[in-house]
Amino acid sequence: DSDLGAACTHTFEATYEFKVVQPGECIPAGLHVRINLETGLKEAKLLDPAENSGRAGHHLHGDEAAALAVLDVQGDGDGGDGSVAETVTLTVEDLAGLEEDVGDIDDGIDFVRSPASEDVVRLLGNADVERRTRAARVLGIALANNPTAQALAVRRGWMRQILTALRRADTSGPSTAALKGELFLLGALLRGSVAASEQFRELGGTGILKGVVQRTAVAGVPGSLQVVAGRVASVLDDLLDEDMSGENGPRWSAVRADLRGELVREWCLDTGIARLVDLRVCGDAVAH
Repeated sequence: DSDLGAACTHTFEATYEFKVVQPGECIPAGLHVRINLETGLKEAKLLDPAENSGRAGHHLHGDEAAALAVLDVQGDGDGGDGSVAETVTLTVEDLAGLEEDVGDIDDGIDFVRSPASEDVVRLLGNADVERRTRAARVLGIALANNPTAQALAVRRGWMRQILTALRRADTSGPSTAALKGELFLLGALLRGSVAASEQFRELGGTGILKGVVQRTAVAGVPGSLQVVAGRVASVLDDLLDEDMSGENGPRWSAVRADLRGELVREWCLDTGIARLVDLRVCGDAVAH
């Protein structure tokens, strides 16, 4: 699978049948390109006008032996070094189809393993709010209650990408839906995963969520703060809830102790943020 935008040495020769795109091959503009989820290889062919209008309807199907995710890839011309730049465009319809197809445990695992999942991850923080919202939901559904998928996502560095998207997130009114989706995704990755929780702590996750709430408050969009603060509280409360993990060994005890201390210092004792987000740990701290 050649890297997107990588320098190439020769042009891919397209036919009306799918062929594997070899390393170093430039993909000309206007081809039909897809990722084969079984092989992980990029394939391309000439567009067939008879089927072009229905391409957005091809998605993952667990019952198909050769499940395919179809990605629309257009060559954007000369990349400056003689190569043809590629732009992956997953449409809202593509993402809606994936949302329906990744909920089963096995389908979720297959999706997270596939190269197509990385194209969805790259939509986090996208300027197109609807695509960003759909992307977050697809990823969250694939990870929810799926420990194997969670472990794969942790190894692939999704926590850093999720937190980066949240740190840069626009908190104006139209983006509230996307923020909700990304917070749902964060909760799905964290829930029951000690490895994800450790990464969240190491990457400054509580500080990033605090910033999201504060920016939402400053934006002053009616109704947005209540929604965002509620989602943030749910993520953090679940993180400290011993009943949300399958086991409670020394790693869990250590990460919870560290996060509880952070929240008490940085949230509960900060009257500004404590007034905005109702955390159970703050109530416990006051009680003691």
